[in-house]
Amino acid sequence: PSSSGGSDEVAMLQQSRFELPPMMAEIEKMSRKRKRSLGDEGEGPSKRPKREAEKTEVVDGEIQWYINYEQFHSHFINQDIITAVSKRIDETAGCVMRVALNLCCNDPSKQNLAPTSKSSPEFCVSEVVSGLPQRPSLSHREVECYLHVLADDQCQFLRKTGDAGGGCYTVDTCHLSELLCRASLEVVVKERLGDKSLRIFRLLLLKKILEERQVAEMAMLPSKEAKKMLYSLLAENFITLQEIPRTNDYAPSRTFYLFSVNVPLVTRTVLERCYKALGNLVSKRLQETEDHKRLLERSVLYEKHLELQQLHQQQQERLGSEDVAGTPTGDDALTPEEKKKVDEVKRSITRLEHGELQLDETILLLTNYIN
Repeated sequence: PSSSGGSDEVAMLQQSRFELPPMMAEIEKMSRKRKRSLGDEGEGPSKRPKREAEKTEVVDGEIQWYINYEQFHSHFINQDIITAVSKRIDETAGCVMRVALNLCCNDPSKQNLAPTSKSSPEFCVSEVVSGLPQRPSLSHREVECYLHVLADDQCQFLRKTGDAGGGCYTVDTCHLSELLCRASLEVVVKERLGDKSLRIFRLLLLKKILEERQVAEMAMLPSKEAKKMLYSLLAENFITLQEIPRTNDYAPSRTFYLFSVNVPLVTRTVLERCYKALGNLVSKRLQETEDHKRLLERSVLYEKHLELQQLHQQQQERLGSEDVAGTPTGDDALTPEEKKKVDEVKRSITRLEHGELQLDETILLLTNYIN
């Protein structure tokens, strides 16, 4: 073949290589029309990320977030446990206990158990050593000794489950919750009835069931005084009385009177009183705020005026001018008697708020034990 014919064939082949078959050409035209109807034709690459972001925003708009109250409760209760260990042993033991609680309750790889769980994962001495902060600096042997002390203590802050790796331990969260609950109950008994009644209450917690004569002997109190305190505790529903007759006539001289402490029942009783006291505190605080509403509003305006005055004074000092704003006058000014009254109201409201916070902490410990 001639050279001109060969070049024409090559050109035809190259042109046909870039042309679509008839059926494919029709499909391409239909797809373009569809894109035009959807408004996607002419959309540059810069618009695609924007559309994708809009789609992502729509998806994220369906996600709802809420506060994890259980984690807050877990943190507060752990802090109470650490404080109890620090007071009973020392601060270093509190640091060791903090690491143990983090390993059992807050580590995601260890089931993330709540304080109300009946069991917790085990941990060994090496994990506690690696989890301790730089200060205090403790050796492996010292950490092992502290873990032994925490496990052998009367309160049993830790339980030893094995001897591998220097010893395996676990945290009995239910037992610790009961300890915190009992400590709160003891504080209530002491505040209401005194130290001697608290001694009898602790004795009954330790010995479970005792007669009146046994209580007087073990508490080292006169029989008459012990009887008075026992019935005072009984009137407050802090202890329970069980009558066991020796004969069918229920004669007092032939009946055993046994005293004991029903911890769940006492906990519910104290919890009910805490709720009532909390309601009274909130009502009192709201009433105090409402009674002195106008005075408190004027106090706020007065404080704002003083802040603006101080700011203006600082600006004038920078500029070297002596034009300084005067003291508040008119409705914003407070007399010495009003200032004294405002201080009294604020102190009263602050005390009420502190009482609410303390009651809230007690309610958390009691409800955690009941649950």
